[in-house]
Amino acid sequence: MAEPTAAKVTSIFIYPIKSYHGISVSQAALTSTGFRWDRQWLVVNSKGRAYTQRVEPKLALVEVTLPNEAFSESFFFLHIF
Repeated sequence: MAEPTAAKVTSIFIYPIKSYHGISVSQAALTSTGFRWDRQWLVVNSKGRAYTQRVEPKLALVEVTLPNEAFSESFFFLHIF
């Protein structure tokens, strides 16, 4: 029987807006739903349907940034709808 091998993480990406360009991070906090800030937002069309790369592949070219403060434990973001 083969010995188990250890995995090595070489990079971590988060995607704050689903289907948009990801952000490379050196570390990521875990929440009950995955990495903090990963896929927190989704763009929808006028019918409420997700606007994704399946519909528009060029979405992957849109760069997304978050302020450095967003990665601190004390950062608070208020969602207003």
